Amino acid sequence: ESTETRDRSCSPRLAEVEHVVFKAVDRAMESYQQGPDSHAGRMKVIRDFARAFHPIDPAINAAASDQFQEHMKLNDVRNLKFSHDSIGQNFTHGPHGGTPLATLTAELVSKKIDPITITPLVAISYQDVLYTVCGNRCLRACHDALDKGLEVCCVRCIVFPIERLEELECLRGQVVPVVCKFLSAFSTLSSGGLAPIRENGPHSSRPVSSPSWATTRIPLATAQQSGRPALAPKRLASASAKRVVIGAKPA
Repeated sequence: ESTETRDRSCSPRLAEVEHVVFKAVDRAMESYQQGPDSHAGRMKVIRDFARAFHPIDPAINAAASDQFQEHMKLNDVRNLKFSHDSIGQNFTHGPHGGTPLATLTAELVSKKIDPITITPLVAISYQDVLYTVCGNRCLRACHDALDKGLEVCCVRCIVFPIERLEELECLRGQVVPVVCKFLSAFSTLSSGGLAPIRENGPHSSRPVSSPSWATTRIPLATAQQSGRPALAPKRLASASAKRVVIGAKPA
């Protein structure tokens, strides 16, 4: 029995969420020339869906902090994982937009800024691990502050459990964007370990690559004709690093 099949049978809610997301992706894929078997085309569709997540990010929409207050938690940054494989030197959104990460780090160390006042991060709870999908730069600045002598660093974080998204009234109609945001952001090569800082700005040196969850999959229509499962992922091999795959237990 494969790891994917075993995990999926233990998590029917996650299978239902995946079905909704991939069905939406399959439908959207019909409008792209790449065709339903194209990984590049599928990634473009997933990123398009992920853009609808913006209103949930407090760094882009300040009202999100109040809107999702019931899901706000205070977390020690050491209990939060990075979803990105690397991050840019400068903030792109929120009150720190355009400033270097090092500036926030210095302000935290000097206690000019209280960590609890930082714009709330957004995290997805997956397999009992909290992965930061919005606020990876803030998370890195906080880790650097701890390395430079800050004793404790706890930040506010909006947390959504990926296996229960369909139960949350506040996310009605937004399950697909939330999951697609998680998938598009999940490029970590170290199971959520400290993300290195890129040297040439926020995006210019970011490698164009598949996220670490990336899978190939039998298209829905083909699966229905053949009787094979449409959602069972096939892992992409990586010669250089072990990647975290949705549906696989962490080592």
